[in-house]
Amino acid sequence: MKNIFSLAVVLLLLATSCQKEITSTVDAPIPALQNVTLKNGRLHFPDEASLRATQQAMNQEETVDLTEWVESMGILSIQELYLEVNEAYSHVQDEQGYREFMAKYEDVLYITPENSISVKGYYPFLAQVLTVDGEMYVGDALVKYTNTHKITIPDGDEGKLAQAINATTSTDEIQVQELKFEDMNLGARNSGCSSDYVWHDCYYGTHERIYGRYFLEADFINNTILPNNPLFFYPYEGKLLARVKSEYKGFLGIWYLNRTNITWSIGWGVESINPNIRPFSHGTGWTANNVSQINYSFTIPNPPPVGMVRPIEIEAHKYSFTYFYANLATPNISCSHNCP
Repeated sequence: MKNIFSLAVVLLLLATSCQKEITSTVDAPIPALQNVTLKNGRLHFPDEASLRATQQAMNQEETVDLTEWVESMGILSIQELYLEVNEAYSHVQDEQGYREFMAKYEDVLYITPENSISVKGYYPFLAQVLTVDGEMYVGDALVKYTNTHKITIPDGDEGKLAQAINATTSTDEIQVQELKFEDMNLGARNSGCSSDYVWHDCYYGTHERIYGRYFLEADFINNTILPNNPLFFYPYEGKLLARVKSEYKGFLGIWYLNRTNITWSIGWGVESINPNIRPFSHGTGWTANNVSQINYSFTIPNPPPVGMVRPIEIEAHKYSFTYFYANLATPNISCSHNCP
């Protein structure tokens, strides 16, 4: 009887420890991470503000490596998995090597429409803080990234994940947002412009390339909370998100990450359909050595009162490019692109 009681106590303690949120033993390299904990095997951001601050800090010229901090929380980030899979594919030389690669990574592998190596759930601008399944908590909400959508379960109920993964439209219990960035079938040797998206491809022969993906994003700041009342005003913000990636062509014509020295610069202007939102222009760029990718996030200044909008009016407040130019260079490649 004593042994049974002792076992019950142990099980109770284990259950309690599983529910407790875990903090890191390593100093947070970004101030916004100080109150982030581990919850149910995922990083838990206390609010949207801490997540936005973390995303902004991660995607700048002075890059922040969160590997040690994330590992101290007891998880592997999807960024580490992404780099591992790309590195593994760089060694594939023949059918035997390809079979061995697929046997190890088939369950997580995602080949983009542009024929690049990636992994399921990879979102570059938050990859360092997402689990290998592309998940995290923000406030009460459970957030999951697929390669095409961001899925938010406001009440954090994991039981809704199976249904949410296949959802393409929002419901009262699940919020679904389409993602538009690198995973678009734009075709080889192609550059172009749309109102809120610019793509820029540069090639060296047939085996080496560098490309940029630049897009405008404008959405509700507290987008983990469903705005149920269409008449209420909610804060929103606009961003420019930029992604530059260097790749080699590998076995079967599939592209994988290539470390090199990258120089990039952009200049751009935006406007909104809403005449109360002032046009804005900006530019940036730098050189990064021994890298395979650059991710950059810039928040478009949007002072009150136009920083608040009703859900039914959000489309009328989104931005479009008035002009755009980009320069990309590696030791082997140099090219530019202009819009319009």
